Order: sequence, then C-alpha cells, then structure tokens
Amino acid sequence: MIYSKLGGLGSFAFTSKGGSSLKGRYTRTRHNDLMPLWHYIPFEEAWKAVKEFVQTDGALPKSIEWISNKNLDEDTFPVPHDERFLHIK
Repeated sequence: MIYSKLGGLGSFAFTSKGGSSLKGRYTRTRHNDLMPLWHYIPFEEAWKAVKEFVQTDGALPKSIEWISNKNLDEDTFPVPHDERFLHIK
C-alpha cells in the first residue's frame, strides 16, 4: 500500500511494511512495473487499513506499519527494463 499527501503544508509519502523475508524479491504488474514483495501485506491487514483510512477522513492508518518513502532503498522501485531485473516475470 502507498499513502501520499500532496500540497498544503507539505508533501509526503509512505509505503506499507510487509514481510522482510521477501526483501530483494519482486513481481511484475500487468503494466510491467517491478513491485517489491516485501512491501505487500496480507489482504486482511490491508482491508483494516482501508477501513481506518475511510473512518478517519483520510488520515494515515495506524493499523499497519509504514516506512517513509524518503527512507526506502534506492532499488525499491526499479525501472522495469533495468538489466539486473530482466529475469523477473
């Protein structure tokens, strides 16, 4: 999950923390983007966060862990055609 807020008193973005055992593993979306598996969370947890988001008028849900996008590793969201990742389907 990605949470971002633009404008106003500042812009910021957070990405959900998932299973660290999947660190360095990716999957490709239907649009060929590379997505880091270690930031995916189970559906049940994601649904709780979505409900909390709606109930708190768009506040960052506290029911899951987040990491500021400023603190993400450089290769968290690599370009799809990066030669280091061409083998990932």
